[in-house]
Amino acid sequence: MADEQNSRTEQAEDVECDSCSERKEKAIKTCLVCLASYCETHLRLHNELNVGKAHLLVDVTGELQKKTCPQHHKLLEVYCRTDRQCICCLCMLDTNHKGHDMVSAATGRAEKQVKVGQFKSKVVQVFNIQCI
Repeated sequence: MADEQNSRTEQAEDVECDSCSERKEKAIKTCLVCLASYCETHLRLHNELNVGKAHLLVDVTGELQKKTCPQHHKLLEVYCRTDRQCICCLCMLDTNHKGHDMVSAATGRAEKQVKVGQFKSKVVQVFNIQCI
């Protein structure tokens, strides 16, 4: 588990600014609207150009591609319960998902976390009964 955490930290440290043209600086934030990571200088510029716009900045992630749709290159914001996968808003409109049960990705994640917690409790309970 510690190795996994170190790997994530190293990945985040290795992310370069998408806007630097010559010497690539280390990115400090990722914009989930622009789907780009920015160094301190370019983050200031990004913020100045997008004043009053709802851009969501998060800590740098080396796994941005995992959070974007491979087909539409949009953020995976919707969870399709029917297909048990995250999709983008354009996929949601696609005939492949028409009539499917969908919620926000955040809601889908929260529901999964509750189920995992319930499963863990059952495993502990069964383990405790068998050890008595």
